[in-house]
Amino acid sequence: MGGGVSLPADEKFDEAALKAALGDQFNQAKFDELKDAEGFVARDKLVALAPPAPAPAAEPAHPEPTAEAISDLQGALGADPSLGKVVYKSEATLETGLKCDASMGDFKIVVDEPEMMPGGANQGCNPLDLFLGSCGTCQEIAYKAYGTAMGLKVNKVATTFEGDVDLGGFLATKPEVGAGFSSVKGEVEIDVPGATSEQLEQLKGAVDAKCPMADTLARAVPLDIKLERVEAADASMDPKVSAEAIADLQAAFTADPEASKVKYRSSSALSKGMMTELSFPDSGHSMVVDEPEMMPGGANKGPNPLDVMLSSLGTCQLIAYKAYAAVMKVPIKNLSCKFEGDVDLAGFLGVNPDMPAGFLAVRGVVTIETSAPQEVLDQLKEAVDAHCPMVDTIRNEHPMATTYKVKA
Repeated sequence: MGGGVSLPADEKFDEAALKAALGDQFNQAKFDELKDAEGFVARDKLVALAPPAPAPAAEPAHPEPTAEAISDLQGALGADPSLGKVVYKSEATLETGLKCDASMGDFKIVVDEPEMMPGGANQGCNPLDLFLGSCGTCQEIAYKAYGTAMGLKVNKVATTFEGDVDLGGFLATKPEVGAGFSSVKGEVEIDVPGATSEQLEQLKGAVDAKCPMADTLARAVPLDIKLERVEAADASMDPKVSAEAIADLQAAFTADPEASKVKYRSSSALSKGMMTELSFPDSGHSMVVDEPEMMPGGANKGPNPLDVMLSSLGTCQLIAYKAYAAVMKVPIKNLSCKFEGDVDLAGFLGVNPDMPAGFLAVRGVVTIETSAPQEVLDQLKEAVDAHCPMVDTIRNEHPMATTYKVKA
């Protein structure tokens, strides 16, 4: 029976048994209609007597941003600048092989490398695809916010981003090549009915100037990463990530320099409010990105783009540490990290024209449990800092190039 009512495993029930089970929900008229000549109701007819199961609570509608709400937030940030100072955070732990479990507040994702990378099992998107996802979703949210603030009706924003990385920089087969992105390009598709070409150009100009991820890429962001050692006498080498397999990949890249050139991709589209569906076409993984409720149109259905960027950095660090530890024969029991970054929303929302829209500074701590001595870890950290793709990307200027097209 529905409604949480339970009865003995009998085949039929009299009036007293049903009254005891149903209490105030007992329907006398329905019982009289269904009972047989002996005053019993058969089990197969009980559904007519059962109280209806409560209807599932309707999910509240996802809020849409309004020009008034954005103006109110701008006014609040102008009146109290401390409200705009936000510290974004992420944490990650390397589990097995190159698989990382990353968390951003209440939201968790799996990050991994493809199978071509020793130890990779493609159990999640990789850090560089994830970084492009943070760029694309940040662009979408900026277009929606600034379009709304301009009084335009923004029906759709979708992006496809791609970035070029030469893994010869990461694996030290091409010392002349940077480890991070050499280029980041995005195409934005927008549907803004009734907007003139002048308004669309004005909108793109505002987004190019105020998108936090575009600003982060365009500047060399201060980055401070510390390595903490925890003694672990039982640390061991992971056979899934071996020096021999990495050496084989390095040899393949040396033999064919074009083989190390990789194009990473992300694809995303706003669905409701500031919530966007993000997918990674090359690995088949996907996730939801959203803004917190303090941002007009946000419903906190997923991490926001700046949280995602920090997760891409943290997991990239863990993977780089695991790979270089294998090469240097450094045993590891556990490997984890915590990263945080400072952003002032007065820059994004145009309240303070002198404030950068993106990260002002990024800090991180990587914790390694190992039996290796500190002097070996110092060498390991030096190697990782020099070859981690996300460290290279953040510490150097890599301007984002975007184009837009109007939905036909």
